Order: sequence, then structure tokens, then C-alpha cells
Amino acid sequence: MLNRPVALLQSPVSALLLAACAGSRASIAGDATRLEDLMTRGRFEEAVREAAELRENDPSEGAYVELHRKASLGYLLAVGRQVTFENRDEAALEIFARAVEVAPESEQAREWYHKTRTKLALRWNLIGEEFHANGNIDGALEAYGKALEYEPEMLSAREGAAQLLLVKNFQEGLSNRYYNEGVRALHDYFLRVSRGRFQYTQKYDPGDPRAEQREDEVETRLAEQRFSQATALEAAGKYAAARNEYYIVLLMKPGDPAAQAGYDRMKIESDAKHTLEEAAMATLRGDFDSARDLLQGGQEKTTMQRQIFEDRLATLDDDRVRAQYEQAVILEGDFQFEEAATAYRHILEERQWFEDARARLEFVEERIERSAELYEQAGTVGSEEDRLKVLGEIELYWPEYKDVREQIIALRRKLGLEIVPAPSDPPR
Repeated sequence: MLNRPVALLQSPVSALLLAACAGSRASIAGDATRLEDLMTRGRFEEAVREAAELRENDPSEGAYVELHRKASLGYLLAVGRQVTFENRDEAALEIFARAVEVAPESEQAREWYHKTRTKLALRWNLIGEEFHANGNIDGALEAYGKALEYEPEMLSAREGAAQLLLVKNFQEGLSNRYYNEGVRALHDYFLRVSRGRFQYTQKYDPGDPRAEQREDEVETRLAEQRFSQATALEAAGKYAAARNEYYIVLLMKPGDPAAQAGYDRMKIESDAKHTLEEAAMATLRGDFDSARDLLQGGQEKTTMQRQIFEDRLATLDDDRVRAQYEQAVILEGDFQFEEAATAYRHILEERQWFEDARARLEFVEERIERSAELYEQAGTVGSEEDRLKVLGEIELYWPEYKDVREQIIALRRKLGLEIVPAPSDPPR
């Protein structure tokens, strides 16, 4: 509840109601006087509560409906002002917007609503300028965008955002010439030369048709240049850059239907292209389920890249099998023959003739079988020298087979022979 009295009503509520309710309506006038007194003393919550009760008790009485509306307006304005004094401007804006809904005719409600929007726009524009100065392009663009949500005509935010969009496109690979020509166009547009002079003329001669016509010509010419650049980038498949260019056109000519359509179209396509990149990264990580989900989701959204998504989905299984093959080759090279054999079998179940998987499987299986035979033979030979020879043959096939290496070391020590590195041991 507010404790500070705030005078909000320009005309006494009781006078309004007495004019509408003459003679026998003395009780309504008394209610109005009491509620007006509550509002004059800043007791708005209490006034709204009593007005609501009066309206509920006699809903057909138009005077009570009006009284409740006026009390609600006073309450909303008082609360909104208190909130904005606390610099909670987003919350204050919602309150003032509600006040305008309650009483569209209230100049006070409209003034506070627009004043708060301007305050928010200035705050976000300042944040954008700070980000801009520190090189935080994405943060600055977001802040300028917030400022323009509150004040679409804020020139400094429009200019700052447009310049950063040029920088962003330049960083994404567009040429120096593109950037320099864009800077010159924006320099011309944002009141630095032509438009500034025409608006200066209108300041002292409002409505001068020559100045207005010339200003419109400049706006149209420069906006058309950016629009042409946007369509060229779109045709080249540079969807993110095209989206930025369409956004520049919208900053120059807010609400332009062709630019808005282009921006919406390129937002979808640039997001789809990003999805393709995410799917490619998932494929490289071996996360093929995620890659498939990404490709299927992106395919449903895109219009211009549908064939690319279809091609990627068609080759995804090939990529998955190839990844399995490469992993099997790594296992084979690391003397993990049983795991490699299992991997090659899985590949051949799907693709009977994938690369040289069948030949590699046969080679690995031969090593597994030969190593098992020799290991069994080593346990049956008579002399330690013969046993060492058989185990050495196994070591050539499969250095890490069972306990072959340990047996060889023990035998060489027993026979007084030098311990030599195994084929799989790293050089010292």
C-alpha cells in the first residue's frame, strides 16, 4: 500500500458522478466523495477495494463501474510511478500499459507509458554502445535490438546496429569493398549528409514538400542498394549475411514488407544452415543418432536447402559405416584382433563389400586362429629352446596375445639370453 499522497485526478470524481446522477442519487455521490478522499490521501488500494465491492453489489449501476475504473487508474499510476522511481522500468512499463488499457483517454497514463519506453530504450542503447566499444558485437546487437523494441525510431540504435551488421558480415568473409561501400551508404543515410540537411529544413519549415520528397528519394535509393545486396547474398547461399542485410534495410525503412519477408526467410535458412553444421559436427563425433535427428528437424524447416538435407541424410549411413571401419582399422593396428574382427563382421552385415573389410577380416581371423594353434603347440614341445621359438612366432603375429610376452621373458632369462623389446613395445 502506498503511503505518499499523490494527486492523480484532474477533475473531482464526485463532480463527475453528481452530474450524471442527479436528485435521488445522493448515496452514489457520497460513495464517490469518500473514495475520492481515499485517493487524494494516497490510499489507492483501499479505494480500489471499496470501489470493487460497490460495483459487485450493484453491477448494473454505471456510476459504480466508472468509479471503479477511475480508482483502478489512480492505483495503477501511483504504483507504476513508485516502481519506475525504483528503476524497475520493465515492471513499471507493464503497469502503465495496464493503465492505458483501463483508461485510454488518460493523457497521464499515456505520458507515463511513453516516458518509460523512452527510458528503457535509452538504457539499452547505452548498453549497446558500451558493448560496441568493447568489441562485443553480438551483445551490442542484442542491446540495440532491445532499444529499438521500445523506440523503433531511435536513430542512434538503428545506426549502431546497422554498422555492426556490416562488421559481422565482413568477419564472415565478405570483402573489404563490400564493407567500405556499406559504411559509406550508412554514413549518407543516417543524417550525416543528405538526410540531415533535409530534416534541418523541415525543422524550420515543417511539411516543406520539396524537402520531404528529396528525403524520401534518398531513403529509397539507399535502402534499395542494401536490398539489392541482400538478394545477391541470398542467391549466393550466404543466408546469414543476407539476413543481416535485410535487417539493415529494416533499420533504414522499418516495416518494409519485402525486407521483412526476406529477413524472415533468411532467418529460417541461416538457422537451417547452422543445423547442417551441427549435424556435421555430430557426425565427426560419431554421434549419428543426434546427427540424424538434427537433419530431419532441419529438413522440415528449410525451403531452399531441402535437397542438401536429403543428400546428407542419404549419406549418413555411409558416414556411420565408414566411422566403424576406421575404428576397426585402429583396433587391428593396436593388435586388438578379436575386437577388430567383431567390428569388421558388423560392417559386413550391413555392407557386404565395404572397402577391404572382408579381406581385413580374413587376415585378422587368420592371425587369431594361427596364434591359438601356436600357443597350444608351445605347451607340448619338449625343449625350452623349441618352446621359445614357437612363442616368438606368436609374438610376431600377435605381441599381446595372452601371456606370451611374460613366458618369453622368463625363458630368455632362464637360458641367459638378452631381453629384446617386443614388436609392439615403443622404442627407448
